[in-house]
Amino acid sequence: MKTIAPFMVRKRQLQLDAWGRRPSKEVEDVINPIVEWIDKVAPTSKEQYPTPWHTERQMIRMINQIWLAKCLQDEFADLFKGMSKDELEECARSFSFEKCIQRDGLNKQLEAHAEATRRKA
Repeated sequence: MKTIAPFMVRKRQLQLDAWGRRPSKEVEDVINPIVEWIDKVAPTSKEQYPTPWHTERQMIRMINQIWLAKCLQDEFADLFKGMSKDELEECARSFSFEKCIQRDGLNKQLEAHAEATRRKA
């Protein structure tokens, strides 16, 4: 995390990932005019798959989480430039399951949902 921390801040600010997305005036100032124009010229945009995603969610996905994220992938990769194989292995190990902090409450909810889904099937 020490290696990627500055990039993770930028990733959050630019909404490059849907998980944990937070409001961003910078992103809204770019996306909102596009959304307004699309909704005006193509009113069915709000009804497109996957529903219930409205136009704004679709645009964030396409612009920020696909296109912009792709444009920044080399910048992310450069964070590891010059590291030895051992240093890269150490970075990879830091994300191993054994080092993950378990979120017991969330895990219990996910397990309950999975069980309920299995019973319905």
